[in-house]
Amino acid sequence: MKNKFLICLLGFFIAITGCSKTDQSNDVTLTSKLLQLEKGLSAIKYEGDYGFDEFLLQGGAASDAEVAAFLSKNIGKNISFDRISFGCSTISTKDTDGNLLFGRNFDWNSCNAMIIYSVPETGYASISTVNMDFISMTGISFSALSDTAQAIIGLYAPLDGMNEKGLAVSVNMIQDSATIS
Repeated sequence: MKNKFLICLLGFFIAITGCSKTDQSNDVTLTSKLLQLEKGLSAIKYEGDYGFDEFLLQGGAASDAEVAAFLSKNIGKNISFDRISFGCSTISTKDTDGNLLFGRNFDWNSCNAMIIYSVPETGYASISTVNMDFISMTGISFSALSDTAQAIIGLYAPLDGMNEKGLAVSVNMIQDSATIS
């Protein structure tokens, strides 16, 4: 069941992000190594603990800066989340067979995106998308980090995702200005 979940959701996210590569055999295998699907789009599978219980025990975070401080302490690198003006939209509907469909768009210029399939020790498996351009580091390039470190940081910066039970969540924002083009 979980492999079918991964195949369906990975195919879904590849489709909505415009990835031109498809795997006609539906034999998609993600590992803990970062897989480049195409320029600007990667995917990874993260299995195990990524500190979320500890994060919740400390009271979570009231801001992006507090999330970044938690990650900086645990990863050992100075991490921050950048503010980028953009807009985005989501849609939820049923297909002709009654299955629920959920999608989103990124209303901004090209970005570096990562799809993360997470299988935590406790909790539900999930898949999420992350705009990697929102993540900044001091003194080191984000891409110079290990694949595992990139995945852990990305797990704390999703723009949307869905768990294996079908719960879908999306961050929707729009630039706050007098006019938007």
